Amino acid sequence: MAREGKVFYGWWIVAATFIVLLIGLSSGFYTVSVFLEPLRQTFGWSATRVSIGFTLAALLVGLLSPVVGVAVARFGVKKVQLYGATTIGLALLMLGSMQQLWHYCALLIFMATGAILLGRMYDASGSYSGAVQVLLAVAVLGTIAATLIVDPARPKTSVAQG
Repeated sequence: MAREGKVFYGWWIVAATFIVLLIGLSSGFYTVSVFLEPLRQTFGWSATRVSIGFTLAALLVGLLSPVVGVAVARFGVKKVQLYGATTIGLALLMLGSMQQLWHYCALLIFMATGAILLGRMYDASGSYSGAVQVLLAVAVLGTIAATLIVDPARPKTSVAQG
């Protein structure tokens, strides 16, 4: 029985997961259009070249999705999530010092390997009780919050503008 005035520890986990998903998705998945033009101007890359890193990372996420369950079964949730969080953090730190297109592509792919491990943890929610499913659902709202925060910053272009 929880003591009066204490916050249930599950809510701390929910808050941490919400923040990780918010930062992870808003710093990678949803910001491609925000950083497209600055990357083009800074490095002189075409839009195609800037987009290739994201495309490769997205393909990797799709291909690795089935492997997440195997990794969790073999190594446990804590180790898999620690690897995922560490990978994303390192990739974000290293993106600040990239100089060439292959650096950009490699770091986005590296970040995608961590993101898939963090972002797919809630897929196993069907095996949990109703209360845990509610906690997981609230935590995953971080993905929606990332969209709401980043979307206003996206450049508004129409198909006619290219």
